[in-house]
Amino acid sequence: MNNSREKENGTQLGISPLLRRVNCIFRRVSSISVGRDKENMDRAADERGEPIPTSAVLMSASKHIAAKCRAENRAFINCKKKDQNPEKCLHQGREVTRCVLTLLKDLHERCTKEMDGYVGCMYYQTNEFDLCRKEQEEFEKACPWNQ
Repeated sequence: MNNSREKENGTQLGISPLLRRVNCIFRRVSSISVGRDKENMDRAADERGEPIPTSAVLMSASKHIAAKCRAENRAFINCKKKDQNPEKCLHQGREVTRCVLTLLKDLHERCTKEMDGYVGCMYYQTNEFDLCRKEQEEFEKACPWNQ
């Protein structure tokens, strides 16, 4: 993988393991979005402001998740390394999920228009970062991931 591509998909930021965790979170909380009508799938939150953790939302916020939920994610990863029994790491898994859902709600409150624009693009472009660079830039300018 070339260096600029690594920067964009976050592997230099330590996001690669996080993207695997995001995928796990997506599967874990996908029941939240099951049954929602398709017109809500391109937004980060529902009408009450509750996060809709679709793959487009989680991929759009992946840099933010990596930066803000790093401690919780590391605790979960370290727990899994020590013991492969899923029951041993339930608390750490809940903490990662709590952190991600809280972060998504906060991002949507602070940058509603930009986040919904980026999420909508990612949804319609099947999570292809390269096709949503304009929306990504607007979102990251309004809500920087590294602050």
